[in-house]
Amino acid sequence: MAVRSKNRGIYKSDYGIIDMYRHYRNTQKNKGIEPVDISTYRKIIKSYNIQICDYIVKESGELRLPHRLGYLRIRKFKTKLKLDHNGQLITRHLQPNWKATNKLWEENENAKKEKKIVWHTNKHTNGYYYKWYWDKRACNITNHTVYSLVMSRDNKRNIARTINENENIDYYE
Repeated sequence: MAVRSKNRGIYKSDYGIIDMYRHYRNTQKNKGIEPVDISTYRKIIKSYNIQICDYIVKESGELRLPHRLGYLRIRKFKTKLKLDHNGQLITRHLQPNWKATNKLWEENENAKKEKKIVWHTNKHTNGYYYKWYWDKRACNITNHTVYSLVMSRDNKRNIARTINENENIDYYE
């Protein structure tokens, strides 16, 4: 279980790789098998996680989590542009394009003063956005709605890289 600190964007977990290694080492010793050292164990876990993430992202796969914890996959969704009652664009669901915004602010001082922001429209993907998704419909643990999935930045960027390189890939909506 991961708990987010109120002060920082750091997630503290109750169990980590050290705890998994201790469990592995104890079960191997109980069986009379000599366990591998922790550095080898880390390399194996890292390699396995990279292969799973590559399968999900590059092959549009889906990982069924053990013990009926649900499924892990990439989800695509289309953001609908909405206007408020004053005719202003509602931007809480849009992603800012900071590169284009900074370029606009350099060229136009008035836009910088008014804090105008350029938003991503994803024209190259027909307006679809992609994100990691933990499908909990098949999950049978209690209070599963309070748990969330937070992927690393590398895994999030892997989606963007794959979509830009491969136009034929398609994900579930």
